[in-house]
Amino acid sequence: MARAPVAGTVKTRLHPLLGAEGCARLQTALIRHAAALDGGRGFLAHTPPGAAGLIRPLVGRRLTLFPQQGADLGDRMAAAVAVAAARRPGPVILIGTDCPVLRRAHLSAAAAQLAGGCDVVLGPAYDGGYYLIALARPDPRIFALPTRAWGGPHVADYTAERAAAAGLQLGFIDPEHDLDTPADATAVLSDPRLPPEIAAMLRSGGLHPDRG
Repeated sequence: MARAPVAGTVKTRLHPLLGAEGCARLQTALIRHAAALDGGRGFLAHTPPGAAGLIRPLVGRRLTLFPQQGADLGDRMAAAVAVAAARRPGPVILIGTDCPVLRRAHLSAAAAQLAGGCDVVLGPAYDGGYYLIALARPDPRIFALPTRAWGGPHVADYTAERAAAAGLQLGFIDPEHDLDTPADATAVLSDPRLPPEIAAMLRSGGLHPDRG
């Protein structure tokens, strides 16, 4: 899932560091990074609905694009999972573009837990959300959180509670940092997995790695 890299609409909490245009360039790099993780053969649910022409040059021709649909993030995520599963039956791994150190190893770890019997697998983010959710089969109950909960510090906890209430087996992979704030940017700069292009963008804003 991705928001089109339009200046002024993406990564707004990083505007003090990079400015609106710099944040749009960062979002472009993040989209490219996420889209490449499965070799460009997956799906991308985009917003706004008319952004396919802007996103297509960033992700190649093999990725299937379709607009996000729904009133809140939970609705949009559930709809994206349903579309992907209908077009290519089987487990679905849903990611966004906020985790710049996401690697294929994360996808493989989530897939292995699904193969081992988990119904839902979360990749928790240190801010209380999650950067990855994998489902053995579509289940909109997992995303049925109150609208006000999305973007808050307890999204992963609420999602785990939904899974338990539905009788689903839940697994986890390693936590990672999302990239939403200047503090996040400082944290990810110390990670050797950070793509060089993204590291250079963050350093252009005057940041240096946090060496503790």
